[in-house]
Amino acid sequence: MRYIEVVGGLGVWRVELNEGEPVTGYTGFGREVLEIGEFTRENVAKFLEIRGGPGDFPIQDFHAVCDDIDIPWATKDGFDCYQASMVARKLKH
Repeated sequence: MRYIEVVGGLGVWRVELNEGEPVTGYTGFGREVLEIGEFTRENVAKFLEIRGGPGDFPIQDFHAVCDDIDIPWATKDGFDCYQASMVARKLKH
């Protein structure tokens, strides 16, 4: 599994990470794993900042997973906010 769960100033979201070329017609992320480089908290934070922060979508916290590397939430508040949002989304559906 490869993904990043994000808590930002404007909401929460999850980014699925891909390794290869973007799918034709897909306007979202593409070669994220290659763009991040070594999968560290610092590199993931830089990737998120370039892709949507700090002025447009300020990043407050994140949890990132790439294969066997699991970068945990930096704060309990970030984790709690993401979890609460996911529960609310499930209740809406």
